[in-house]
Amino acid sequence: MAMSNVIFGRLIAFAGALGVPINDPTTTRFVARHSDEDADLMAKAKVTFYDVTRKIRLFRLVHNECVYFCVFGLPKLEELPTGLDDHPLTPGILQSCIVEGDIQPRRTVSGYDIKDAIEIVPLDDDGRYVGHDFAPVAALFPPAAVFKASTNEDFHSSNLRVISALIAQSYEDGPLELGEQNIRSLVGIIEGGSPHIPFENLLQGMLSIYWSSLFLELYRCIEQLYAAPRIIKLCEHWPSTLPIHDLARQIEKSLGWRPKEDEALAGLLAECDTSTVEAACSAFNVLEADEDQKSTPSERLAKTIYKLRNSIVHFRPATKVEKKGDAEWRVITDAMINLVDELYAKHGERFFPPLAA
Repeated sequence: MAMSNVIFGRLIAFAGALGVPINDPTTTRFVARHSDEDADLMAKAKVTFYDVTRKIRLFRLVHNECVYFCVFGLPKLEELPTGLDDHPLTPGILQSCIVEGDIQPRRTVSGYDIKDAIEIVPLDDDGRYVGHDFAPVAALFPPAAVFKASTNEDFHSSNLRVISALIAQSYEDGPLELGEQNIRSLVGIIEGGSPHIPFENLLQGMLSIYWSSLFLELYRCIEQLYAAPRIIKLCEHWPSTLPIHDLARQIEKSLGWRPKEDEALAGLLAECDTSTVEAACSAFNVLEADEDQKSTPSERLAKTIYKLRNSIVHFRPATKVEKKGDAEWRVITDAMINLVDELYAKHGERFFPPLAA
C-alpha cells in the first residue's frame, strides 16, 4: 500500500502541476493485485539499479532466489543476452522500480490522461474497491521490458554488464553503423570477457555518435594495462604485499614513473597471439616492413594505433586528422575489441585486485 500511495501521489501532483486537479486526491488508491507472488515480490524484493542516461535505466530485482531485470528506454530486442528470457511486466515489478528509482510520469502524458486513468475509483459488483487496473496506470509511465534470468551467468552479477549487453543486442537503431560482426564481438566481450575490463568505457563507446570516440574508449581499455608487464616483472624480483595495480599507482604517485605509451603499447601487443596481431595489422592497413627495417608486426601495429589515437586527441598541425569510412571503422573496431579481450584475459587477473563478491 505504501508504494501505491507514492505512485498515485506522484501522478496526482504531476497532474496538478499541469493545471488539472484530481478530485478526491486523498482517497485511497492502489493497483489491483496481480498475484500473491507478485505482491510478495513488491514487498520483499531487493532492488538495485543502474542509470545509463536519463531515459535508459536498468533495475535488478532479486526475490526468492529469482533474478529479474527491468529496463527502461530500449527498443524491443530481437535476440536476448545469454541466460535471459522475456518476462511479463507485473504491477509488483513496475511499482518497485518506479518507487526505488524515482521514475516520473512520461513527459508526453497530459493532466487529463492522468485524470481519466485514476480519478474514478472503480468498484466491483459488490460495491467494493479492489484496485485500479494495471494497464492504464502503467501507460502513464515510460514503457519498460522485463527479463528473468534462466541460467546463472557470470555477467549477470553486474548491472553494468547486463545493461551493456542489452544495449548491444538492441543496437539496430544506434548512432553508429555497427556491423553484425561488431555486435557479436561486443556481446561476446561483455558476456564472456574478463571481469576486470572497464565496461564503463565499452558502454560509453557504444553510446557515442562518432567512430573515433568508440575507438578511443577501446584504446583507454588497453591503456589501463600499460604498466602491467613491467610491474609484474618487477614483482618477480621484488615481492610486494600490494596488489600489482596498487603498486603501479604508488610507484607513479611517489616516483613519477609511468611507462611511455607507445613503448608500452608495443610491449603489450607483442604478447598477443600472432593471429590476433595479423588480423589487427590487416584492419589498420599496417604495411609489411622493408628489408632494411627490423621492426616487428606488433611494433608497427602499435605505431599505427598510437598515431591514430594522437590524430583524434591532439589538434596540432603535425597531427592530421585521419578520415575513415564506416567500413574501415568496422574492421578497426573489431580488431580493437579482440585486442582488449585477449590482453585482459592475460593480465586482468594478475594486475588488478580481486573483485568484491
